[in-house]
Amino acid sequence: MFAIVGILVVFAAVIGGFLMEKGHIEVLIQTAELLIIAGAATGTLLAANPTHILKGILGGLKGVLGGSKFSKERYLSTLKMMYLFLNKVRKEGLLSVEMDVEKPAESTIFKNYPDFLADHHVRDFVCDTLRMAITGGVEPFDMDQMMELDMEVHHNDSMQPISALFNRGGRTAGPRHCCGGAGRGDHYGRARRAA
Repeated sequence: MFAIVGILVVFAAVIGGFLMEKGHIEVLIQTAELLIIAGAATGTLLAANPTHILKGILGGLKGVLGGSKFSKERYLSTLKMMYLFLNKVRKEGLLSVEMDVEKPAESTIFKNYPDFLADHHVRDFVCDTLRMAITGGVEPFDMDQMMELDMEVHHNDSMQPISALFNRGGRTAGPRHCCGGAGRGDHYGRARRAA
């Protein structure tokens, strides 16, 4: 929601400031230039990225415009689910939850939480971590390190679409990338060499 408000504020500020300076709005509407810039940017994005990155970009766009799927209710239901799960471990022992972890879709506890089962990232993270606890032999500090590493890998994977947008888009607009590198960077280099 805030993304839409932010976009509207940007457009209102730019167009409003332009009109305050007695600018003619027709000057801003240059369809040929928009087609050239948008077509070049879109073509570069499509040519430079694999399909899973492009799907991630579309999914991220839906996420920005649609809002977060993590609400207070979602957090509370996840805490309730973990309480039930860990209470079962306390009462019946660690091996009593082995099948819950191995086949979460068939688990008597996890079945009651469809949001958890539908989100494969969260489900896999929780089940993989609990699987390590069940198999034993992992010290708490090591398990903490493995969980942090798992979260870092997931974070890096989720940042790939964003990096694809900014890295590809940033290369089209900078002065150093135009005119064969004769932009600002060369001028500074020449000034240093001359001094």
